[in-house]
Amino acid sequence: MPAPNKPGSWSSALAVYSHPRVLGMMFLGFSAGLPLSLGFGNLITWLTEIRIPIAVVGMFTWISLTYALKVFLAPIVEMVNIPVLSRLLGHRRSWIMVAQIGVAIGIYGLSSINPHLHLLWFAWFGLLLAFFGAIQDIVIDAYRIEVVSSDYQAAMASTYLFGYRFALVISGAGVLLISEFTSWNTAYFSMAILMLVNIITTLVIKEPETRAARKSMPV
Repeated sequence: MPAPNKPGSWSSALAVYSHPRVLGMMFLGFSAGLPLSLGFGNLITWLTEIRIPIAVVGMFTWISLTYALKVFLAPIVEMVNIPVLSRLLGHRRSWIMVAQIGVAIGIYGLSSINPHLHLLWFAWFGLLLAFFGAIQDIVIDAYRIEVVSSDYQAAMASTYLFGYRFALVISGAGVLLISEFTSWNTAYFSMAILMLVNIITTLVIKEPETRAARKSMPV
């Protein structure tokens, strides 16, 4: 991999952001940021607006604990191969793909349910969204570290955060705006469609040439 231009001018400093993997990290950041508001903030707002009892709404905050469990999920993600997909896409991309599909299913499931009629199923899809969102965070962080040399890590972190914050705006204020003029179900369905962009990104980017941990085992 060629080294970035030597520092000394604005053009050489900005040239690093033209690297394909640096640009790809912006889309992965968007993918990582999308589930956050959908699984927590806006989900609570949705349930509160349709007058689900406050005690029940409070129970949905437990879903956020899935992100606290990343420390236990990370070794599994590191060591376990996904059948077929790991051979086709590589270890990191296969896990990113599985996580993105899980997030998309979770968002679509929430968009297709009336919480008044099927609140338990609504909770399960919310948990699915948060669980795979946490896994996605783990794998994208590992991918970012391994896919480029240390010279590019600052740019990778910057583009990741840009995509992440942009996703928070879309899944936060964007969903509220859409729900105001249509419905919550339509707003969440539109976010499920956006996940297709993230899945396409995973198909386009390249697998890291080396992995920090070389030992792995079948699922």
